[in-house]
Amino acid sequence: MTRFIWITAIVLVLQGIAGAQESWSPWIGLSAGMGISALSAPSTVDYINGASQAASADKVSEFFSVTEFTLTPEVRIAERWSAGIDYMFRIKSASVRGGGGQSQFELSSHHLGLVAHYLIEGESYLVRLGGGGALVVGRFSQALFGNPVFSDFSARGGSIKIEAVGDTKFDDHLYGTIGVDMRWVFGETYHDGSREVRVGTNKAGISSFALGLKLGILVRL
Repeated sequence: MTRFIWITAIVLVLQGIAGAQESWSPWIGLSAGMGISALSAPSTVDYINGASQAASADKVSEFFSVTEFTLTPEVRIAERWSAGIDYMFRIKSASVRGGGGQSQFELSSHHLGLVAHYLIEGESYLVRLGGGGALVVGRFSQALFGNPVFSDFSARGGSIKIEAVGDTKFDDHLYGTIGVDMRWVFGETYHDGSREVRVGTNKAGISSFALGLKLGILVRL
C-alpha cells in the first residue's frame, strides 16, 4: 500500500511538471528597427566646439540627435523570459561654422552584446522589459576648416542599457514594435595610434548617455 502511494505521488509530480512545461511554447524571434536618440557626449561636444572655433550661435548643444539601427535575434527560454544577441549601429554627422571656416565631423559606433527580457504576453500583444550589456567600437572623423580630407580615429568601450518594448500582433508571426531605451557607454578617448583627439585640455572620448525611441518589426517563429 505504501509503495502504491509513493508511485502515485511520483506520477502526479511528473504530470504536474509536464503540465507546467506545456503551459508555454518556445519561440525564436528576430527584431529589426530604426530610431532616434538624444545623445549626451560632453567630452566630444567640448572638443568639437573648441576645435572648430564655433561661435556661440553655431555650437553643438549638450544633447544632440543621432540615428540608430538595431537587429536582435532572440529565443524564449522560459515562460516569462527570453534572451538574445543585441546589435546596434549609431551614426551622426555635423557641420560647424567657426572662425577658420566650415568644419565637418562624423560619429559612429557598433554595439554588440547580450540582452535579456521579462515577457508579458496577451492575445494580441507582447511586452518585453529588460536590458543588457555590449562591447562598443566607435569611430570619430573630422575635416577642419574646409579641408576635404577626413582624419579618422577610433575608440573601444562597453555599454549597458535598459529598455521597454511593446509589440502589437499583426498575425501569428509578425508584430509591429515600439520601444524606448536608455544606454550608457564607457571607454577610451578617440585616438589614432598614440595621437589623441584633443584640443588644449579637451579630449573627445567614446563615453556617452542616450535616451532613444525605436520603431520596427518582430518576426516570431
